[in-house]
Amino acid sequence: MLRQDRANFHTFGIAQRGDEWYPLFSDAKTRALMEQMVRNGTMEPAAARDIMAGGACVFVQIFQAPRGDFLRVSVSR
Repeated sequence: MLRQDRANFHTFGIAQRGDEWYPLFSDAKTRALMEQMVRNGTMEPAAARDIMAGGACVFVQIFQAPRGDFLRVSVSR
């Protein structure tokens, strides 16, 4: 879902309130790595449910570390 959202923003110009451009996700090859970056990082099960339900404001922190890049994903309603 996160990957498609970034594709919508960067490729198709579909933006939602609060969307921000970030160069890491402007490339399809890098977006393909998002699933692994989430697995390497953190996302609470409740956050995943809220994202799938729709209408949540998603916050993604990006960490680029020597042992692999990872994301910290949280949401608010």
